[in-house]
Amino acid sequence: DIFNLHIYPGLRPPEWFIPKMKALSEAMDATGKRRPIWITEFSYYGSDTYPRRPFIPDAASWAEERLLRDEKQCADYTIRFYTVMMAFGVEKIFLHSGASAAVNGEQFECCLFEYGGVPKKIFPALAVFADLMGSQASFIESRRLGESGYSYSFATAKGQLTILWDPS
Repeated sequence: DIFNLHIYPGLRPPEWFIPKMKALSEAMDATGKRRPIWITEFSYYGSDTYPRRPFIPDAASWAEERLLRDEKQCADYTIRFYTVMMAFGVEKIFLHSGASAAVNGEQFECCLFEYGGVPKKIFPALAVFADLMGSQASFIESRRLGESGYSYSFATAKGQLTILWDPS
């Protein structure tokens, strides 16, 4: 009934998924029926606080090998990822968890809260994104801006929303 994805992009930027999602859309179209797409597990990894200095990722740690630079990069990548996925018809995206570490433990997921309910940088980014998109946003078009920029437009209940970025 639906097409489900679990995506942990690691260090791949969101734009890496554009050709992958185009291929998925074409494969669905070839069958004559598009299925709703849900992403029921997703997370980038990064943190502003590390358990040791200097921080050298432990090769045996799945999360540590996938760490982005910091929480801001996690938030940036997550919003760009959500934008790209929504443009390709993804209806629902579930973050891996809101906060999954043990009390005061290492937490590298780009999750919503630190221990004690302190919001991480992804929280306000997703709150603004969700408020601007609303619950019924529909994709209008995407365009490339120069050699490295992107523009994605959506129709929302509040009007047209265009999201622009340049990864460089």
